[in-house]
Amino acid sequence: MKVLKKINNNAAICLDSKGTEIVAIGTGIGFPSVPYELTDLSKIQKTYYGINPMYINLMNEIAQPVFDISEEIIDFFKKNVNALISPNIIFSLADHINFAIQRINKGMVIECPIEYDIRQFYEKEYEVGEKALHIIFHKLNIYMPKAEAANIALHFINAEQAINKEISYSVLNEILNETTEIMSKHFNLYIDRKSANYARFIAHLQYMLKRVQTGMHIDSSNCQIYKTVRNSYPDTVSCVQEIKIYLEEKLNFKMDEEEELYLMLHLNKLCKKE
Repeated sequence: MKVLKKINNNAAICLDSKGTEIVAIGTGIGFPSVPYELTDLSKIQKTYYGINPMYINLMNEIAQPVFDISEEIIDFFKKNVNALISPNIIFSLADHINFAIQRINKGMVIECPIEYDIRQFYEKEYEVGEKALHIIFHKLNIYMPKAEAANIALHFINAEQAINKEISYSVLNEILNETTEIMSKHFNLYIDRKSANYARFIAHLQYMLKRVQTGMHIDSSNCQIYKTVRNSYPDTVSCVQEIKIYLEEKLNFKMDEEEELYLMLHLNKLCKKE
C-alpha cells in the first residue's frame, strides 16, 4: 500500500493494491515522510473508501473515541436497516456527535421539529438514533436529550438519499462558491476552504439542499434559541439574510427559522464568533 499524504500521525491518504484512493487508519502510519510504501499491512486498522476530501480535516478536530462510537452506530445501522448509505456518513455523524456534545456542555439543547415524522415514517432509522444515545451514554457517560435520536436518524436518512439523489455538481459548486463569496465579503475575511469548520458548514448546506430537493419541510420549535442567537450575533444575522436571499432566489424556496438558526450556528463557528 502506498501512503500518499499525511492527515495526522495515525491517518493518511493511501492507494490500495488496485490503485484506489482510500483513507487509512493505523498507529504511526502518518509519521514517516510521504510518499512511501507501507509493507506491513498489519498496521492498518481501518480503511474508508469514497470519502469526500472536504471531510478529511475533521479527523484532526474530533477525538478518536467519537469516531469509534460513530463506527459502532453505523455497524448497528448496517445490521438492522436494509439500505445503502454514503461512505461519508462516518465523518458527518462523528462531527454531528462532537458538535452535539459541545452544545450540551454549553447548556444548549436544540429540539428536532420533525421528530414525530421521523419516528412515524423512518422507524428503523429512529431506532438507530435511540441506540446511538445508548452507546454514547455508556461509552462517554454523556446523557443526550431524546431529540438527538431524531437528529442522528436524520443523518442516516440524508446518507441514504445521498446514494440515489444528488443535486448536480455544477449547480452545487456554483451555490457553494457564491455562498462562500457572500460570507467572505460580508466579514471581510479570508475563508480557508480546507478547514474543518468550512467542511461542516458546507456539509450543512448540502443537507439543506437535499431537504429542499425532496420537499422536506421543517417547522421550528427552537424559537427561544433562535431569538437568543439573533440578539447575540446581529452581524451573523445580517450575513445569513444575504445568504437566505441568494438561496431563495436561486432555488425558489422559502427558508424557515430552523434553517436560519443552523446557518447562524455554523457561520459563527466558521468565523470563530463563539
